Amino acid sequence: GNGLVAHVGFAYPTEPSLSKILAQCAIELGLKHQLGGTYVNMAGPAFSTLAESRLYKSWDA
Repeated sequence: GNGLVAHVGFAYPTEPSLSKILAQCAIELGLKHQLGGTYVNMAGPAFSTLAESRLYKSWDA
């Protein structure tokens, strides 16, 4: 058809100003959150091995 396909760049997949707004909402709601960090994406369905999980944790991901 005449659809449109778009992809989000993986270098900066989130909008900083929106992240700050969401973090403030989390604070106001008393929700545990983290602003910043590393996002790890795995094609699935798949489950991480214990070694992979520890690796991602060592990356603070």
